[in-house]
Amino acid sequence: MDDNIYREGGDKAIKNMAKTSKKAQTAIDKTSNLVYNTSMKNKTTKAFVFDFDETLAHTNAVVLDGTDDKFAEFNNPSTILNGTPLELMDLAKEVHEEGHSVFILTARSDCVENAISEFLLRFGIEAKAIHCVGINADVDVAKAKRTVLLSIIENHQIVYFFDDDERNIELASELDCRARKV
Repeated sequence: MDDNIYREGGDKAIKNMAKTSKKAQTAIDKTSNLVYNTSMKNKTTKAFVFDFDETLAHTNAVVLDGTDDKFAEFNNPSTILNGTPLELMDLAKEVHEEGHSVFILTARSDCVENAISEFLLRFGIEAKAIHCVGINADVDVAKAKRTVLLSIIENHQIVYFFDDDERNIELASELDCRARKV
């Protein structure tokens, strides 16, 4: 009989511990959430979005008129790896070191994404994401870039966009971001 009382008491103790544990975990979760939300309210999240060609770097890639694939040079990773950094590379490095998000938004196709990443790493920059919107010659690059910018704007309080193309800047200027032509 004593064993049954002990077992019943043990079961109750285990149930009480489980309830206490759930309450404690809920309190921890609420506290963590409060701390996270409070720190995020006080922290401004900034994103710096850079075009690649003629914004962050100069490459020797050119449009090949009169060929079947006039953008073939833009799909060649060596044109990126042999590129020369431009003045904005210093800004990209600075904001990356400050902990802000750096994004690349290029009209190149995604076959050169790794080459862009490797190029940036030479300067100590690790892009949060490299968005390549140049799937083919039929893509409206400005509209594609605008769509990507919208998703970046949703996740950051302040977004800066740098590009060398006037139409890209025009469409970006309609959004809640600070667009600048270089």
